[in-house]
Amino acid sequence: MKFYINQIITLLAFFLLGMAQIGCDPQGAPSTKVTAPELLHSSGGRHPLLDKELQAVAFTPEQPAEWSLPNGLTVLFLRDEELPLVRGVLYLKGGTLWEDEDNQGLIGALGSQMRQGGAGQFSAAELDRVLEELSASVESGFDSEYGSVAFQGLSGDFDQIFSIFSNVVRNPLFEQDRLSLWKGQSLESIRRRVDDPATVASIAFRQLVYRDSPFGRVTLSRNIEAIERSDLLIAHDRFVRPSDAILVVTGSITREDLQRAVEEKFSDWSQSQQPLESLPKIARQPEAGIFFLEMPFSQATIYLGHQGVERHTEDQIAIEGFNHVFGAGGFTSRLTRRIRSELGLAYSVYGAILPGPVRGRNLVFVQTKAESAGPAIIESINTILALKSETVTEDELTETQRAIESAFVFRFDSPQKIASRRAVMRLLGYPDQYDNNYIGGIQRLKPDEIRDVAARRWNIDGLNILVVGNREARDSLESVKQGLPEPLRDIEITELGFDEQLLGL
Repeated sequence: MKFYINQIITLLAFFLLGMAQIGCDPQGAPSTKVTAPELLHSSGGRHPLLDKELQAVAFTPEQPAEWSLPNGLTVLFLRDEELPLVRGVLYLKGGTLWEDEDNQGLIGALGSQMRQGGAGQFSAAELDRVLEELSASVESGFDSEYGSVAFQGLSGDFDQIFSIFSNVVRNPLFEQDRLSLWKGQSLESIRRRVDDPATVASIAFRQLVYRDSPFGRVTLSRNIEAIERSDLLIAHDRFVRPSDAILVVTGSITREDLQRAVEEKFSDWSQSQQPLESLPKIARQPEAGIFFLEMPFSQATIYLGHQGVERHTEDQIAIEGFNHVFGAGGFTSRLTRRIRSELGLAYSVYGAILPGPVRGRNLVFVQTKAESAGPAIIESINTILALKSETVTEDELTETQRAIESAFVFRFDSPQKIASRRAVMRLLGYPDQYDNNYIGGIQRLKPDEIRDVAARRWNIDGLNILVVGNREARDSLESVKQGLPEPLRDIEITELGFDEQLLGL
């Protein structure tokens, strides 16, 4: 019996070693093209995470072919013959942050209904049927800063699928029945916000931090009820246009065939007459505050933070290093290690500096037992203060650099990811060489740069602290107030309400 057990252990060890050598993604799918960065270096008998000799990752993603039409549409193309498929995404500049105050929800409706409401010669039902028969998909949607229309199907059906795709982009029908269905679903989703503490806390914290700016606005039932088909037509003309649009296509197709199709379907696509304006500046930074939202949840959901930095700053690489050390690095981050692993105060905890297009957010998010709300807040702030005053160790920084390197290559593990990342980075204003210089910047980070980010970018005196939970959570918050740093300890707790959005500001 012992002999067979030893055999099994030996075989298992060889299996795991083999999997490590070929490199596996988190789902266990082997990658034969990219080896995990830490396996590229010899540790000399030392764990690679503690190896002081940092070297460049031997990885350069293939660059897509690029060309543009006279109307401003840019095309990025990478051929991929691995499967007989063609995939594409059209990225459109502009999103929900550009909604008018009285038209919240309109751009979300536009993104949904471009595909769901029928297009070209196909009614909504006919479009569903044709795509199902082709085993193809076309999807559309808008995020805060950009929209997308995507297609996928067999390369032998490319011409038919691309024709459908172009009609979804340019000639959506916005059928009233489908719009009414979407409105009903959206109203139900808004009604159910109060059932989820994380949703309530996220909306409330965003309103606290950004107040009456576009970044703090919330879609309400009355906004959804007011949306009409005519509004979608106007929004389509404003947001769906070739200028600044980028079409990404990958798969089993030649460049010549793709160019022919793009010319045929998009060369006569005319510009909108209304330029997309820049996002407005945020008028003010809210003062520090401590806020409590009483809701019948047995656990407390906590946010603390304040307005952050714009997206492109001179220390943006150092910010990414700080985030990993602080609270975005999983179980190795200081927040998780201290609050969850050592003290057992939280089910989940996360913290980061999140740059944005005008102003981003600094935040810590914690979900914990109601009676642990106060101690979790104290420990979160103490973790920030420690990083503001102490230099991280060389080993901690090296571990961070290795982890970031390892994760980086998975942003480029398929032709679709490579080309789509380039498109999105360009829409968000990143320079074309950003990714090429990224790992070098991470490797050049010094421990004092992490401390400098914490010192410069976190303002403890300006924190907004929000707790969503029951009275026990409020009592826990009250019990630790004197342990907060000044001036937070002298701020009274403000109790707020919630009904689709934050009430009582």
